[in-house]
Amino acid sequence: MKMAKLGRFFLLLFILLSTGTVSADESEILEEEVVVTATRIEETQLESPGMTEVISEEEIQASGATTIDELLMEKGFVISTYGASGAADIRFDGGDADQTLVMVNGIPVNSGTLSTVDLSYFPTAGISRIEIAHGPLSSLYGSNALGGVVNIITDLTGEPFNNLDLAYGNTDRGNADFGQATIRIQQEKYGLAFGGNINDGSRENSESNKYFLMYQYDFIQEKDETLSLYLQSTVKKCELPGAVYSPTLKDYQNDEIHGVSLNGKKYILGGLWEYKTYFDYWKETAYSELEGVVSDDEYDYTNYGVDAAGLYTLRNHKILLGSSYLESNTDSTAYGKHNLNNAGFFVQDSMNINDQWKLIPGLRWDTGSKYSSPVCPKISLIYLAKDNISFKLGYGKSFRAPTISDLYTSFSYYGYNYSGNPNLKPEVGERYDITGEWLKNRHLVGLNLYRSDLTDGIEWVYGTSSASPENFDKMKVMGLNLTWKTKWSDFFNSTVKYSRVEKETWDSDVGYSEDNFFGKNKLAVGLSYKYAAFYSNLSWEYVWDRSAQVDYSTYQSVAMKDYDVFNWNIAYVLNEAITYKLSVNNLTDEEYAIYHGYPVSERAYKLSVNYSF
Repeated sequence: MKMAKLGRFFLLLFILLSTGTVSADESEILEEEVVVTATRIEETQLESPGMTEVISEEEIQASGATTIDELLMEKGFVISTYGASGAADIRFDGGDADQTLVMVNGIPVNSGTLSTVDLSYFPTAGISRIEIAHGPLSSLYGSNALGGVVNIITDLTGEPFNNLDLAYGNTDRGNADFGQATIRIQQEKYGLAFGGNINDGSRENSESNKYFLMYQYDFIQEKDETLSLYLQSTVKKCELPGAVYSPTLKDYQNDEIHGVSLNGKKYILGGLWEYKTYFDYWKETAYSELEGVVSDDEYDYTNYGVDAAGLYTLRNHKILLGSSYLESNTDSTAYGKHNLNNAGFFVQDSMNINDQWKLIPGLRWDTGSKYSSPVCPKISLIYLAKDNISFKLGYGKSFRAPTISDLYTSFSYYGYNYSGNPNLKPEVGERYDITGEWLKNRHLVGLNLYRSDLTDGIEWVYGTSSASPENFDKMKVMGLNLTWKTKWSDFFNSTVKYSRVEKETWDSDVGYSEDNFFGKNKLAVGLSYKYAAFYSNLSWEYVWDRSAQVDYSTYQSVAMKDYDVFNWNIAYVLNEAITYKLSVNNLTDEEYAIYHGYPVSERAYKLSVNYSF
C-alpha cells in the first residue's frame, strides 16, 4: 500500500519534470520573497534566520480554498481537525496547537478557552500573503511562539474594484449541501469584505454556519508613515457529532469573535517605530444534552493589548527594541472570573559582520500577574556563500504559560469530572536549527534540520472518571523540513514538501513513549497550471507512520492507518468580469480520520462563479 502511494508521487514528479523540461525558459525566474515575521524587520528569505515559508496572494487565489485551514492543508501543513464541523488548528515541527502563535497583521489571536486558533474562521478573502516562520520566536513575541509563528497579512485597499463570489457544493455520499457568498469592495482608502456559508455537514448532527466581516481604512499610507484601522467579526455556529462509536444526540457550540486594531508606523527620535493597539472580544456558548444530562456553559473573554517596536540603524547594525502589554479577562460558568496580564520587553540586533556574514542576537523577558518567563534568547548566524545560497545556524529558547483552561477548569460532563491545576509550571523549550537555502532562476530549495527539547510540558491526563492537566518531565523532537518550489514556465509551477518528525516524551512514571500522533512522515506535492483562459491546481498529501490512538469507548489502543488525499480545482476565465471554478476535495474519496472515531469528509464538490464589477 505504501509503495503504491509513493508510486503516485513519482508519477507526479515525472509529469512536472517532463513538462518543465519541454517548456522551461531561463528568463522565467522565481523572485526572492521579502519576509518580516522572523525578525520583525524586512529581510530577504536568504538573509532571514531559520526557515520562513510564504504563501503569496497569487497562490491563494489559484488554490480554490475559501478558508485558511483549507489553504494551509493544501500547502502541506498539518491541520488538526475532528472533521465535520469541528475546529481546525495548525501544528508543525512536532509542536502542539497552543505552542504555535497565530497572528493577523502582527497581532496575536491565540485566545479563547484553550489558547488555540480555529483557522476555519478565517476566510481567504482579503488575504495578501501568509508567512510561516519555523522555530521558537518567544524572543520577539513571548508566550505561544514556542513551535513557530503563522502571520496572516491582510490588505483590503488599493485599486478600486468590486467582487461577488457565489458557491454551491455537495458531498459524494452524505448528500450534504454547501452554500457560500462573499462580497468584496475595494477602494484606495478603504476596503470591505463580508459573507458567510451554510454547510449541512458530512455526518448527522454536524451542520455549521459561518459569517464574517472585515473592514480596513487607511488614514495615512505613505512610504515611511502609515496608519490603518482594522475591524473584524466572525461568527461560527456548529453542531458537534462526537465520535462515531459514541455519537451525540444534541451538542453544539456557538462562537463570536470581534476585534478592532489601529496599526501604524512613523519616524520618532531617529528610529522607525511600528505600533499596534488592539481590542478583541470572544463569546463562546456550548450546549450538550445526552441521556437526560444537560451541560450549558458560556465563556466571555476580552483582550486589550499594545505593542511598539523601534528600529534604529547604526553603521552595520539594525537594532530593534520594543515592548508589549496584554490584559485578558474571562468570565465563564466553567472557570469563574479571572484576570491575567503580561508585559514583555525585547531587543534584537541584526549585524552585518561583512558582505557574507550576518549575526542576529536577541532576547525577551516577560512578566505577568501569574507567571514570569525565563529570559528567552535567540541567536542566528547566517553565511551568504553566494548571492543565491545561504547557510544558517540558530538557537532559541522559548516558553508557554498555562492557559486559563489548564489553570481553572472545573465542571462535570455526563459524570466525567474536569479540573484545572493551579500549580502548573510554564513549558520551557530550546531549539537548535541548521538551515540551507538555494535560489537559482526557476528553483527555490530549502532544507531545515532541527532538534527541540521541552521541559515541564503540559498535558491533560485522562482517567476513567476524571481528567486534569499535569506537567511531564521532558519532550524531545528531531526533524527536518524540505521544500522545493519551481517555476517551470509562465504557465506551470510546482511545489514539493517533505517533513519528518521524531517525537518522544519522557516521564518518571512511565518512561519514554513515542508521540507521532500526526504521522512521522508527510509528503505534499502541488502542481499549478495556467494556459489561456484556464488555470488549474492539483495538490496531494501522503501521511504515514502514525502513532496509535486510544478508543475512549474501550480505552484500548487503536492502530492508525496511513492516508493520502488529492484536492483539485479548475477555473475558466470567461471574460474580465466572470470566472467559473470547480473544486473537488478528497478526489479519490479516501476514508481516513486524523483523530480516531472522527472521519474527515468524503469527496466533496464545489462550483462557484466570481463576478467583478
